[in-house]
Order: sequence, then C-alpha cells, then structure tokens
Amino acid sequence: MGRIGQIHLSNLLHHIPGAEVVIASDLSPESHAFAKNLGVEEVTTDAYDVINHPDVEAVIICSPTPFHVPYTVAAANQKKHVFCEKPLDVTLDAIYAAQKAVSDNGVKLMLGFTVVLMQTLRMFVISLLMIKLVIRRFFVSPAVTRDHLQLNI
Repeated sequence: MGRIGQIHLSNLLHHIPGAEVVIASDLSPESHAFAKNLGVEEVTTDAYDVINHPDVEAVIICSPTPFHVPYTVAAANQKKHVFCEKPLDVTLDAIYAAQKAVSDNGVKLMLGFTVVLMQTLRMFVISLLMIKLVIRRFFVSPAVTRDHLQLNI
C-alpha cells in the first residue's frame, strides 16, 4: 500500500460516495493498522488475495513498479478494472502485455500521476511563459516580429 496507497484508501473511504473497500494488501504492519483503523475488515500481505477476491470489482495498484504489469494482467484476467500508479512499466513489451490483457478482458485501466509532479510542471510552464513575456516586452525591438525570432508567443 505504501504512502500513496494510504492516500488512495483514505480518499476512497472519505470522498467517494458508495465506495466500499473489501480488502487491502501490504507487507507492513503499520499499513495493516492504517487500513483497519479506516474500517477495512480484511487486510493481507498477498496482493493476489485482493486480485482474486470474489467481491472485488476494481483494484488500485500502488506497489513498486516491477509489480505493476503482473498485477494489472492478473486483475484484468479476473475481469477487475485497474487503477495503477505510474509508471505502468519501463519497457514497451510489458506495457503492451498489460494493454492486451485489459483489452482482451474488456476492463478499464487508468494510470495515476502524482499531483506534485503536475504542480512542478505547471510552475515550469508558467516560468517559461514569463521569460518569453520579458523577452518580448523588454528585449525585442518593435520592428522585429515574433515570426522573425520564432518565439511563438
């Protein structure tokens, strides 16, 4: 489960009306206690207990990256929808295997992207726009056009 898994678990239980968490998995006793404190009755150390559980309709995969594709394929083969933290994998062959399993079994796959990364990217883009604005206003002669400098502002 880890830190991001705990965040997803808490969000599911506190912010998604009608969501029910049947079972959770993690190796650490602290994560087990966390899940139990949120009311999750069944907690296991084996992710396949979650994937193969008959009452589970969808899984959230927050494991280390090398387990993302095997868990995704196993869940898809059990007809479970999958939300998986990024990256799905680092090789195209593995990603294609997950895509095929999801497609063959008619389930949905969604990948999560960390909000912190998105905020950093947003600030980077804003910084670039500000730099272009400064260049345009203070360093570009009115006689020189955007097209001439290829600023594409």
